[in-house]
Amino acid sequence: MPQKTVNLDQIQPNLSINLVYLAKYKDGTSLNYLQSIRSGTYEIVSKENPEDNLFAQSYNNNLPHATKSLAQNLEEYKFDIILRPPSSREDAKPYLEKIKEIRPDIKEISDCINRTKGSKSGVGNTFKQYRKSLSYSCESTPNGSIKLLIVDDVFNSGRTVSSILDLLINESFSLDGVTVACPLLIEDSSV
Repeated sequence: MPQKTVNLDQIQPNLSINLVYLAKYKDGTSLNYLQSIRSGTYEIVSKENPEDNLFAQSYNNNLPHATKSLAQNLEEYKFDIILRPPSSREDAKPYLEKIKEIRPDIKEISDCINRTKGSKSGVGNTFKQYRKSLSYSCESTPNGSIKLLIVDDVFNSGRTVSSILDLLINESFSLDGVTVACPLLIEDSSV
């Protein structure tokens, strides 16, 4: 199982996350579709029938296997809370749903994290700009230390994850471990 530790000292001293992923961008897998759509480097041939697109077809054909693989790669970890960052795209949703299917004991708080309407995800924004667009809408926060799982479609600069963690820490979450699970790792921030 590919994984790595990423330090987020800019958020909180000694804060690091465990990143679990399936593939790296440009490794020639169908998962590259996720970044191609996000970055606009790959046009959908037909928005009415995106399944006619061979790249999309390849990704969609592999999706059941990819969601199951990511979920199984997390079986050895304990989590109290799971969330998916707010997004106008639903690419991370099938991964989150498969994890919840296998691990129904994890409480989901995705609906508690909101992004200002009209704001964009971390792409093209600074940390401060993206962080400012986020808010927490639930009335309570968990008691005690929690192990958090964030499920996203790609991990690039860490701006989205850093912004969410900063928000949760400011909402008095006591984090006892953070894991980010995503199908695609992008190590070249210029992508």
